[in-house]
Parts: sequence; structure tokens; C-alpha cells
Amino acid sequence: MKIDVKEGEKSYQRVMEVEIPWEEVADDYEETVEEFCEDFEMPGFRKGKVPREVIKRKYGEQLEYQFASDSIDDYYRNALDQIDEDPVNRATIESLEFSEGQPFRFTARFEVEPEASIFNYKQGFTIEHTTHEATPADVDDALDDLRERHADVEEVEEGAGEGHLLLVDMQQVEPDGTPVIGQKVEDRYIKAGEGVFGGENLERLKGATKGETRRVSFQPEDSDETEYYDVSVKKVEEQTLPELNDDFAKELDVDAETYDELRDELQSRIQSHLDEDDQSNLQRQIAQKFVANSEVEVPESMIDNYLDMLIEDVKRQRSQGGQEPEIDEKAFKENYRSDAIFNLKWQLIRKQIIEEEELEITDEEMEEKIEDIVEQYPEEKRDAVRNLYNNPQYQDRIREDILADKAMEHVKSFADIKETRKTTAEVRQEHEARQAAESAIEEVK
Repeated sequence: MKIDVKEGEKSYQRVMEVEIPWEEVADDYEETVEEFCEDFEMPGFRKGKVPREVIKRKYGEQLEYQFASDSIDDYYRNALDQIDEDPVNRATIESLEFSEGQPFRFTARFEVEPEASIFNYKQGFTIEHTTHEATPADVDDALDDLRERHADVEEVEEGAGEGHLLLVDMQQVEPDGTPVIGQKVEDRYIKAGEGVFGGENLERLKGATKGETRRVSFQPEDSDETEYYDVSVKKVEEQTLPELNDDFAKELDVDAETYDELRDELQSRIQSHLDEDDQSNLQRQIAQKFVANSEVEVPESMIDNYLDMLIEDVKRQRSQGGQEPEIDEKAFKENYRSDAIFNLKWQLIRKQIIEEEELEITDEEMEEKIEDIVEQYPEEKRDAVRNLYNNPQYQDRIREDILADKAMEHVKSFADIKETRKTTAEVRQEHEARQAAESAIEEVK
């Protein structure tokens, strides 16, 4: 087999020309002819007894075409086994030549993972990073949520008032009251006076009783249009919230015996979640730094494959959640294309770093990672989870995760991280200020 591989118009494109001598394909071709002859019928001959010369003379071109079509995939894979290339897409066969007694020739065009030109990060780079600190107000919000979850609820008959819970069906309607098909939500709880159900909508809901329908309206943040909903009340409930004291702390499934200990525990948990989010944001910032300062062109085939897999994941999640799995694939791909390109660029850069730095994992690291995962499950399920991760498919995923973490730690060691600490209250104030500024700009327009 003679193979010649050239680079295409793009650095990640390959044009592979293959020539296989007749001596190497003769046996395969004769097998195809033999199978054809066994089933062939012609007047004056018994089935399978027509002379091969007669068949070849009449159907030779058809046999050659059938053999070439049936064999191209095998010969293409055999050729790939002999060269150091790993396609990321299905090859396009641009030419295919074969006739009995002659070499089998074809040209295949395919794409491979591109090589990235990574900036010299080892000289150091700067990251401006913000970390967040929980405040007593965050604990108060968490306590309010816990009180609502553990509240005593009683149905009321006199009609809805501020703070009441309403079990409703919500049907979106046109301004003239015509229902919008497919825009109905059933059995949803809303709280009179909270969020979009405050202000004018609270006044519209006040006094509503079981069986009544009231119309509310609000304007989504990302739209200039007002939406209208008919709210059909199915139940009105009043909550009696538990008092915040030591008894309340003891009722909860947390490691706290007093109210003060409960606040400390909640503060610790909130801060832990903030720290995790901050670390994720830092890793995202580092990835953005590499993507912005490195050169790598992603093949269209990789982008399409990534988006197709993303669509299948979304469909699967929707089906599991009882939702309609069908989505507008064209719109989905347009919306997520830029995210796909960014993620693929970072994956390619990270993979190249792993290879260049020869990062590896040990069996001990693999076992430790699996145990970390197993310990997140209840005791009675841990053996089953541990057995699941003995599957090579799952171990491959874990191995990729560990190497990704190692690559991140490697590049982070060269980063000058300039950290700014902000409380969640400061972040909320900044967000509110930005919203006010944006609203002022819109008014000027």
C-alpha cells in the first residue's frame, strides 16, 4: 500500500492519496465475484453455474463498482492505521479508481485536531479576580427560606392577602384575553406580594378566592413587551412561620444545637458555596486568558459534532424531566455556537499542554478520586457506585477530569492573581447601580 498525505488549505486539513497494488486486492475482488456468481441466474444455465467469463464480460463494470463501494471503508481504515493521523470527521472520498487487474486508488480528505500556538504563559500572566464574602444578611435570607420550608400551612377561605401562598394555573393571554396556545403552567405556587406579584399585581390578587381568575401583567427583563396572564386560583394558604430559637435549630438536620450555632453553620455553608463559585470563576478567567492570547482554528466538523452532542444531552434531560424533547436545532446551534468554539479552543489548548508537559496520573490518584466520588453517596449506595466506576468508560472520564485539574494547576502556578475581596452586599449594590444606569440610558433613548 502506497500512501501520500499532504496538508490541505487549512493546517488541520489532510489530503491522503492511497494506491493499493492489484496483488493486494485480487483475493478480495475474487471473493466479491464469487459471491455474485453463486446467486446469478441466466437462461440455459443452472443457478450459480454461469461461467465467470460470461458474467465478467457482461457485468464486469458493475462488479468493479460494487467491489470499490463495499471495500473503500476497509481500505481507508487500513491506510489510517499506517499513518500518524487521527481524523475528527468522516472523510470525503474525492476520487476512487478501480478496475480488474489494476491498482485500487482513492483520495480521501479529512480533518484532524489543530495544533494551538499557545502564548508564552511561563513568563507569567496577570488575572484580576474577585472573591466574595458572605454577610449576616445572607444568613438571614437562608433562615427565611428554612422557616418557609418548615412553616405550618393552613387553607384560608376569606381571600388572598399579602404574604399568602396561592396554588394557581397560569395561562398567558393576548391583550384582548385570547389564550396563547402552549403557554400554560399548571399547579404553580406563587406568593402574593413577592417579586413580580407585588405592586399592582398584588392589588389585582387581593381578595381572590378558590375558583376565581384574576389577570396580572409584567414585563420580562429581556423584553420591551408586556405579558398578560390569567391566574386561576385553586387554593389560598396562609403560612405560620416557626420562631427562630434553639428548638428550631434542633429540628433541622444540621450539626447545631442552638440558634447561634445554626447561624454559624449556615454562614460556613454559604461561604463554602461562594468559595467554590469563586474557584470556578477563576478557572474560567484563566481559560479565557489562554483562548484570547493563543491561536487555534477549530474545524467546522468539531463545532458541528460538539453542538450535536449538546443537543442530544438537552433532549435527554428534557425527556427525563417529562418535557417535550424536541427543540429548534437551527436556533439552538446559532445561540450556542460561540460557546462551543470557546470550549473547544480551551479543550485543544489544555490537551496540548497536557501532552507537552507530559502530565500523567497514578493508580493511587485514580483510586483516591473514585473514593471521593463514592463518599458523596449514602452508605447503602456506595458499593454499587464503586462497582460502577470500575467500568473503563467511567474511568476514562475520571482520568480526563484529573488531567484537566492538573493542567489547570500547572498553568495557575504561572499566574499573578490580583485578588479583590467583596461582600455579597457590595455586589448587590453594584448590580442595582448598573440596572439603574441602564434604565436611565433607555429613558434617554
